[in-house]
Amino acid sequence: MKANKFLTSILIISMISLYTSCEDFLYTPPYAKQIEDNFYTTEESLKLGFAGCYHFLSTKNYEYKKIEFGCIVSDDAEKGGTGDDDRADIDKIAYFQYLQSDNSYVQSIWDLSYTAIRNCNLFLQSAGSVPMANEKEKKRMIAEVQFIRANFYFELVRLFGPVPLLLDKITVSDRNQLRTPVEQIQQQMYKDLEASADLPLKSELASGEVGRITRGASQAMLARVALYFKDYQTAKTASGAVISSNEYLLDPDYGKIFRKEGNFGSESVWEIAHSTARNGSGDNNEGSGLPYRMRNINLGGLGLYRPCDNLVNEFEPGDPRLLYTIIVAGDAFEEEIQTPHAYGPSYYDRKSFIRKSQRKTDNDNGDLNIKVIRYSDVLLMYAEALLQTGGLDSEVTSLINQVRDRARKTPKTDPERSNQAVTIDEVDIPDVTVTGKDNLLKAIQHERRMEFAMEGHRYYDLLRWGIVESTLHAMGESQPNGKGKAFVSPKNLLMPIPLQTILSAAENFGQNTGY
Repeated sequence: MKANKFLTSILIISMISLYTSCEDFLYTPPYAKQIEDNFYTTEESLKLGFAGCYHFLSTKNYEYKKIEFGCIVSDDAEKGGTGDDDRADIDKIAYFQYLQSDNSYVQSIWDLSYTAIRNCNLFLQSAGSVPMANEKEKKRMIAEVQFIRANFYFELVRLFGPVPLLLDKITVSDRNQLRTPVEQIQQQMYKDLEASADLPLKSELASGEVGRITRGASQAMLARVALYFKDYQTAKTASGAVISSNEYLLDPDYGKIFRKEGNFGSESVWEIAHSTARNGSGDNNEGSGLPYRMRNINLGGLGLYRPCDNLVNEFEPGDPRLLYTIIVAGDAFEEEIQTPHAYGPSYYDRKSFIRKSQRKTDNDNGDLNIKVIRYSDVLLMYAEALLQTGGLDSEVTSLINQVRDRARKTPKTDPERSNQAVTIDEVDIPDVTVTGKDNLLKAIQHERRMEFAMEGHRYYDLLRWGIVESTLHAMGESQPNGKGKAFVSPKNLLMPIPLQTILSAAENFGQNTGY
């Protein structure tokens, strides 16, 4: 299946993926239940339902939530926009002030995740009884859907802690399901991701299958999950398997990764494809909405999700990654000159930026793939797992320095800027030479921030390192708006369980501490 064809088929299965109410994912209207009960009967219906499970990864809502919770809540970025009243619920999360269970963004990520899980469960429950001419292909499809389910459970447990673990067709009776211990959900995610043996290597993808989940993607996701839960041995084994597969290489040009020619490049481990082949608004097209959301207000964008000084100030002199992370006033792309806006930080995101000549007339139909896992992430995950399991200092620094060496070799002039206001010093960032566990962990923490800035990982890294409170408090002390100072542990280590969920759940479902 070609990537565009694969995405196009998603609209056909809207009968599966769109019947769920935004207000209550447990409720199925009678007409939809009839469709649901009778849908999976043929090989074609199985393929359509399979595409429907992928659909949730490429929705606008999901790509927004990855940035909102992964970046805006951290010390990397501010909400931006036109003012305090513009999407005020994001600020309540980002500042940890007035954050309550009725927050619309908290409800949204909960509903989105369980709606995706519901569709994955329905597919997995039905697949066994539907004959396919190619049983090997069916096993592969099952493994891919297990990956998707694990991905959405990972989103939930990182934000909410214990949540209901639902593995069968979800019905209204599941309102009585209580929250499952995180350790049990972790083991289920492991089980889902360990089905990677039924997935092909990246090099084994047939023509037109680019964008489908591979064995390397599943192993890398397993490493990410294990690292989050401090299961360093599993993380080391899984990330090591990706490295030893010899399927991936660092792209020698960091900036290229985020341009169109970098899509599905040598570094891509898991990438969510977007296409501008279809016109329309919202999820009626196949494009990304991030380029429009994150573009300068003065250039027709919404000016949201803006990198902040705290992030910019951490880049070392001579690090070209700064150039490919931020846009500043005075930068020009084609005839468009970046000008400052009165509200929010003075920076805009470079990684999501699309030049005017490459944009569609539909603002939220951007030709931008979302790079979820890159090979540099695998190298740094392996370095961290190695460090935590007694690896040699020299082995850890070698892995970090592979990533830094690529940064050194990246051009310090952006080929898409017609005027470059960001100046990168004509010095090279040095190799890491520190020794000792504490120093090397700090080096990994710094490198991850520089390498993955504005890609949706920072907040979760701070959480798993146990430094989120101290980091956000330090940021709050240095910023006039005090962002981060209100963070209180243990309350803010988790988000509140959404109000609508609490109201419809069993009496002893329970709210997170402090809400």
